[in-house]
Amino acid sequence: IVVQNLKIDYAMKDKNPVDTVKFYEDYKDTTSFHMEKNKVSVLLPNNFLQRKVRVYSRSSDPMYTHAVAQAFSAHQRKIYRTEQQLTPARKRPRGHLE
Repeated sequence: IVVQNLKIDYAMKDKNPVDTVKFYEDYKDTTSFHMEKNKVSVLLPNNFLQRKVRVYSRSSDPMYTHAVAQAFSAHQRKIYRTEQQLTPARKRPRGHLE
């Protein structure tokens, strides 16, 4: 079994990157101010960190891959109280040999 744990963020973990931006009233101003997130853009997400977990099976045995899929689904339900299969299991082309 291969588990790939990806973390995608804005290089600031779970912090809002706009919080570190300095805003000015005019080009010549030397005093900056903070702007609320909702005044900068309504398109900014509430969460700035995403996690993706992928599980792969090196075995092509259908019983084994089914067991891995069931275990991963059970883990998601236990940890996250939901099960999300973002990408369906890929079917191997016929005649594929390992």
